[in-house]
Amino acid sequence: MTRGSTSLTIIRPAACTMSAPPYFSYFQNLFLTLVISRPNFRGLGQYTLDGLRQARTASRIGAEFDPLLAGLADSLQKFDATLGERLDPTAGDTEAFRQARTQWLAFVQEQQLKVVNAALYGKPALKDFRRLTRGKLAAMPQETLLINSGALAALYADNAAALQPLYAVHNPPVAGQPAETLAARATRLAAALRAADSARDQGDQAIDTAITTLAADWVALALALRRVKGMLEVVFDTDQEVYDFFDFSKARASTTTKKADKQAAAAATSPPAAPTPPTPA
Repeated sequence: MTRGSTSLTIIRPAACTMSAPPYFSYFQNLFLTLVISRPNFRGLGQYTLDGLRQARTASRIGAEFDPLLAGLADSLQKFDATLGERLDPTAGDTEAFRQARTQWLAFVQEQQLKVVNAALYGKPALKDFRRLTRGKLAAMPQETLLINSGALAALYADNAAALQPLYAVHNPPVAGQPAETLAARATRLAAALRAADSARDQGDQAIDTAITTLAADWVALALALRRVKGMLEVVFDTDQEVYDFFDFSKARASTTTKKADKQAAAAATSPPAAPTPPTPA
């Protein structure tokens, strides 16, 4: 505005086009970063909901809270405090694959030494078996191992006429148990390896599902709590009145928070720095 002018031109700053920094929303919502277990986080939400309902009944808060109460109640209903336990795949699937692999490789080595080398000595088929010895199978990547194990099981079946007589010598029938041929045993162990691998894949998928579901319902409850906190800060004048609606007794301070508290305490108790003497002219 120039001297004597009757008009005023307002120059507004250009709109900020910078994108929010990574994890910006987490710093705006303390409920997203609370160090607290799922059951205790749900308990915190229930404590807040109960307090709000009591305040609404006592007319301490008004109808503007009704949609927030409904949203918080819905988030709590969909929040499963035991979800982590139910969807957490144990190490059983991985252990099952490890055991199936160990049994299969031990079987291959035993049959190579006791049966295959002797029964197929001088025959072309022996070369096929020597491409799939225990040592070579053990060095293969997972998928290659599964493919070649199936091929080896087929080799046992294709050469059953030559292999089975010597196998029967080393594996006499056990009373009360059904007899199992070499080819049938190979097929069974190779199939068990494949089944254990499939179970492990399902376990990996369950982990992905668990992580996604865990994150979704936690964020939903955290957002509902943040909306409630924001409205409480509008209605009440003091922080104490707002935080009376929340129970943080089960939450633990994060490492960053503890460090900041220590630095603040040290700054408050340390004596002021001595003034720097002037530099002589």
